[in-house]
Amino acid sequence: MADGIVGLLDTKIAQAKSAQAADWPDDQYFELYAAQNIVAAEAITSSELEDGRLGAGRDGGIDALYVFVDGHLVKDDTDPSDFKRRPEFVLHLIQAKRETSFTEKAADKFVSSAKNLLNLGAEIETAKNNKLYQKVLIEKLNKFRDLYLGLAGKNPDIEFKYYYVTRGETDDIDDAVRLRTDEIAEEIYSSFPDAKFSFEFIGAKELLELTRRRPAEELELSITEHLAADPKGFIALARLDSYNRFMRDKDGGRLGHLFDDNVRAYQNSVEVNKNIAISLRNPDEVDFWYLNNGITILCENAVVPGKRIKITDPQIINGLQTSFEILRFFDEEPDRDDDRHVLVKVLPSASPAARDRVIKATNSQTNVPPASLRASDNIHLDIEDALRNDGFFYDRRKNLYRNEGKPRDKIIGISELAQAVMATMLARPNDARARPSNLIKSDTEYKKLFNRKYNLKMYSTVAAVRKLVEEWFRQNTPCDRADRNNVLFYVLLRVCSKITNRVKPNSKALAEMDVEKSTDRVIQSAFNEVWKIYQKHGGDARAAKGSEMVKEVIALATKKK
Repeated sequence: MADGIVGLLDTKIAQAKSAQAADWPDDQYFELYAAQNIVAAEAITSSELEDGRLGAGRDGGIDALYVFVDGHLVKDDTDPSDFKRRPEFVLHLIQAKRETSFTEKAADKFVSSAKNLLNLGAEIETAKNNKLYQKVLIEKLNKFRDLYLGLAGKNPDIEFKYYYVTRGETDDIDDAVRLRTDEIAEEIYSSFPDAKFSFEFIGAKELLELTRRRPAEELELSITEHLAADPKGFIALARLDSYNRFMRDKDGGRLGHLFDDNVRAYQNSVEVNKNIAISLRNPDEVDFWYLNNGITILCENAVVPGKRIKITDPQIINGLQTSFEILRFFDEEPDRDDDRHVLVKVLPSASPAARDRVIKATNSQTNVPPASLRASDNIHLDIEDALRNDGFFYDRRKNLYRNEGKPRDKIIGISELAQAVMATMLARPNDARARPSNLIKSDTEYKKLFNRKYNLKMYSTVAAVRKLVEEWFRQNTPCDRADRNNVLFYVLLRVCSKITNRVKPNSKALAEMDVEKSTDRVIQSAFNEVWKIYQKHGGDARAAKGSEMVKEVIALATKKK
């Protein structure tokens, strides 16, 4: 029986690897595959999924790490001011090995890293820790610590979710291994006494079950009344407790993927959210839906059998602020019986163009920053077509192509492309490194990056070269993950400068650039040049994000001319 389960799992992994990452070593892809299925309900891109993978040893038993605050993945440029009241931290710490057993040694690593890296009373960046742990792990946990301590006055909630994944049988785990989980919990509670803690052993059977537990394509919303807006669309009143259940999985966790297409970020600090929270916590004779604009759900199909709506592939495209406040409200009292209502519009539309029109229309009638509507701009539809013609998949709708099983090295998102254009055409690799989440929030910056006056081929070219440079780093590992993140965009600029023979390649030069000249030899040469400058300026994130290093990298092209 066990051999059959392992064989079935191996076949499923091999099929996914063949489609998405055929040239990856089996052990590396197993780490990625495990992480992908563990955080499947979270709204993160393929690139973000990969960035969370550590690997390469000195990882403290943490092969992948993902930190979320209020459902949003923490990044280098996550701003503490975005979170104003009782933010919710969730850490996923994953160890994944292709072995067929669970070992005490592997569990011990979790104990040590919890003691050395999650102890709020001790420094992380010590000489001992710098030897024991890779730089990127220390940087990620430093970012978490700074954010958590910065929000301590807002009374944050926190949950640590540990996972140990192998191809073994969980029924055969030795007691000595299981007892290590108590030691990990003790270390966590010593610094975070009010934290939630869980440790899950995932063997072949459990991982196979996870692969089948994809975010549900069909969800059910219980309703009180409804009006058929057309043969397929509906306007309905749903009880608050029913809508809360609709947004959660069977274990009570939030279904983050429901908000993939929502163009707004949750803004905890804005006045409207405070008013929503007040109305939720102070019920009176006026029903909640009288005081709120409601929710818009876009989907592929919807039917109403009785007092419920069955919704296929739902996406909450408007009403994110209301939805998050409702989730927060029921987090405090999960079993609350609340017969107040929220207004819900359910709009089926399978056409991508129609989806984009609805998303843009429903979010432009109120005060949404223009940059938030970018994914539906015509320029991105043009880029999507242009990239598809060159064999790439432009991830305007988050995770659309990953869910379709497209190769990971052929998928690029809006933020990734913006970084590549910023680093190359604008010759600002420091800004590409320093603020990946904020490049398109400014209208001025956005128009410099995405403009229909540019030759669309330019976008395909910089996407292709970025992927080639990333693959070179993966195969050659000339430095650890943290240093790779710091120099990546400098190397990308230097490669394009070498091939185009320009100090700052413009859109025309990039469009006409021969991607095939981005050979391993050219990339190695660019890396060597950048690395010397990087080390000269301190060899850390501060150097990569500053203004001095970029001047010297640009000067290299001037000297070569």
